[in-house]
Formats: sequence, structure tokens, C-alpha cells
Amino acid sequence: MALEIDIDAPATHNATRAANLDTKTYHLTLKSGATTAYEGTMPAGGKIENIPAGTYTGTLRSTPAEFAAPAFDTPVYSATVSGIKVTAGGSTPVDFDCAQTNAGVKFVYDASLATAGMAAVVPVVAQGNNNLAYSGANKSATGYFKAGAAALTLTLDGKPLTVGGSGSVPLTLAAQEVWTVTLKANAPSGGAGITVEVDPGTENNDTAVTLDPPGTPANPADMVLAQDFAACTGPALPVAGAVFNAKATYAGISGSSATAAGLAGWTLGSGVARAQGGVRIGQSQPNFTTGATAGSITTPALAALGSETTAVTVSFRAANHETAPGGITVSVSGGGTVSSPLGGAISLPAGTADGATIAESAAMKPYTVVVTGATSATCITFTTASNTVVNRFFLSDIKVSK
Repeated sequence: MALEIDIDAPATHNATRAANLDTKTYHLTLKSGATTAYEGTMPAGGKIENIPAGTYTGTLRSTPAEFAAPAFDTPVYSATVSGIKVTAGGSTPVDFDCAQTNAGVKFVYDASLATAGMAAVVPVVAQGNNNLAYSGANKSATGYFKAGAAALTLTLDGKPLTVGGSGSVPLTLAAQEVWTVTLKANAPSGGAGITVEVDPGTENNDTAVTLDPPGTPANPADMVLAQDFAACTGPALPVAGAVFNAKATYAGISGSSATAAGLAGWTLGSGVARAQGGVRIGQSQPNFTTGATAGSITTPALAALGSETTAVTVSFRAANHETAPGGITVSVSGGGTVSSPLGGAISLPAGTADGATIAESAAMKPYTVVVTGATSATCITFTTASNTVVNRFFLSDIKVSK
């Protein structure tokens, strides 16, 4: 008695079918009740000899073991056929219509992420106690998961981002699905939309969620201060791929113009000028004779803290105006200590020469500082790291949260 195995793998664009795979490596299990009549890879020619007469259930799978934990580039195809009747002296044909039993998730990164300084975002999909981080060589790989519940989170420079005010996005994955998740920034100042598209032939509907800008706390009540500089207009902030105009004119901000720029209550030191959705800070020429005060800007007191003394996280986006590496010093007054980085020193990579294309390293990027012991009297100051060399920088999207 024999079984003749045929694997039905229709030629189709739908990647959830078992097309174009080496089916000679497929693993077959043939059982009659608790008795296993055959277990192993497919024999040459797909014919299994010396099967005792009886009624069997056959399972054909592309891997020896069932899919157990999330893994990259590991689709599993399988089919089970019941009621296979093998008769004495006969040959029984069996048709296994194999289909994907797990679900795939892959990510596409829109060019707008670089514009928003979020090109380094890392998606992480978790299921149970396991997760896959889409970074490095796996940035564009397809991760595979069991059918069922999973959760998507995102990090930027090792720090979590909130999504629609939440720390994660639930995903309900079904067998034969391959999800394509496109990450796209909504605006240069940060924030991104996630468009979820499912390959044709699957049952899941398209869906969309919102990725919050860096520094947004999961609990909106934890936001202490936010300044997006939306009222500031002027030359564009550095965006990767754009051409830098070092000779652009940045209008200074002082007195009544501070209110028009949305900076009422802020303390403006020397060299604060408008940019589009941000400010440029620093003097075009240092005063070597008098040792003039370095360019700076200071937040209002953190009145939202009330009577509380607590640690706060200060997030912001910044870039260098100069072609030599520069820096920012973040300091506090009125109470509290900058605990990370120690001394509040932020290093900025070299900026872009006039007329050159802005590299990713020279574009606006997110930075974070931790202040411990902050109170309602605490003010936070951003200062050029030096007043003995030209050391101008761009600043935008300041957020202070508990």
C-alpha cells in the first residue's frame, strides 16, 4: 500500500500561499489514532511505500516542528487532511493544499521620517513574552508571529514613543496575513502617521494610528511645559536632503516681538532669532574683548508642578548651524539639578556648508535631558556651549514632562 502526495501550491502573487518553495523539505506526519505510521521529510517522487491499511490523518508542514515563537523571515506553510483511506494493494492519492499558518509583519519607512528627525525609529512587535525589534539587518525584514494578539511599540534613540497617547498599538493577526506597516511623518516638526496595509487576499481591514512626537508622555497630565515654536516664522530648519543657506536672514526676537513669536514669559538672551517652527541661538561673531554672554533662551518657571518636587524629562530637537562640531549646555535655575547627561552638555555634530546638501547627521535630531528635584520655580536654560567661537544652533519642539 502506498500514498502519493501532491502539494497544491497555486501560482499567485499572494505570499501567504506555499508557492515557489522547495517542497522536498516538507515534513509529513501520518497518524491513525495515536499510532504514527510515518513521520519525516517528503520522499523522492512524493510516494510513501509500506503504509498499513487503515484510515489516517496527515499533516504536511514546511518545518519539522510547529511554529513556536516570533522569528524573522520564517513563514510556515501547512495543511491537514483527515479521512485518508489506505487499502491493501492500492495506492491512495492525497492532495495537501498548504497555506501559511502564521502571520507576517513588515515595515516600510517613508522619506518624511528623515525630514522629521525620526529616521532612526525602531518598531518592536511583541507577542506574549517574546518580541522582534526591527533594527540593523532586520530593519526591513518580515517578522512572523502566531495568529492572535500582538502589540506594536516604537522607540527612537532607545527611548519609547507614545502612539495616540498610548504606549502601544494592539494588532490582531490572522493566519495567511502579511501586514505592511508604513511609517510616515505628518510634519517636519515631528509626529508620524502609521498606515497599516494588508496584502491582497487576506481578511484584515486597513487601519491607521498616530505616532506622537518624541517627548510626548503616555499620560497627558504628565506634560509640564510644551513649546512647538509654531508662531515662529523664518528660514527653514535643517532637513536632510535640503540645501543649506548659511547666508539666510534670521530676524532677531526681543521685546514685543517675543509675544508675536509665542514666547511670552520666556527669557531671551543674546542672539535669539526666528526660524520656521524654531529658533536659532547664538551670535554671528563672538565678542573676544568683553567676553559677551553666550546666546541663550530660558523657559518660564514650571508652574504646572505646583507643590510637587520631582524629576522631569526635557526633550527637544536641535541641529548645528556651524560646519565645526558644537554644543548646547542645558542648565537649571530656581531648583533642581541636571542629572543626565551630567553637566547638561549636549554635543552637536558638524553642520552643513553654505550651498551644500544637508546630511542626515546634520539635520534636526531629538535630544533628552533629565532634571531631578524640579519644582514650580525651576527654569531651564539652553545656552551655546562657547562664546569664544561662533557656536550657533537651531532649537525646536521643547517638551518638559514628569
